Amino acid sequence: MGNSFGITLDDASLRCAAAEGVSESVIAAICLLDEKSVNEVVARLTTAELEQIIKIVGRSPRGYPPGAYDALKEHRRTPSPEHAANVSAVTQPRQGPPEREPARHCQSLRNHAQSRLD
Repeated sequence: MGNSFGITLDDASLRCAAAEGVSESVIAAICLLDEKSVNEVVARLTTAELEQIIKIVGRSPRGYPPGAYDALKEHRRTPSPEHAANVSAVTQPRQGPPEREPARHCQSLRNHAQSRLD
């Protein structure tokens, strides 16, 4: 199937995509929220994929970088470049150790994303 980010997902992440009923691109994007700004991630998504990510991240927003959930929702409403620049200033990639509760769903996916940072 592949994904629009060109990263290889592990088997657990692929199973998570199947369990959630979403594409590999959606799961790859969720992995990358810890590494890249929301703008960088959203730029490669379709409108439908963005909606799926908003739904998944919305289940446990504290498991993602601060401001990521709100920034994802802002992209739903306003696609203008000026607004996108304002949103990215708030949602830079996380640096340092995680300080929030990890998302409960697809924990192996979160571990995979973290291992890519190490």
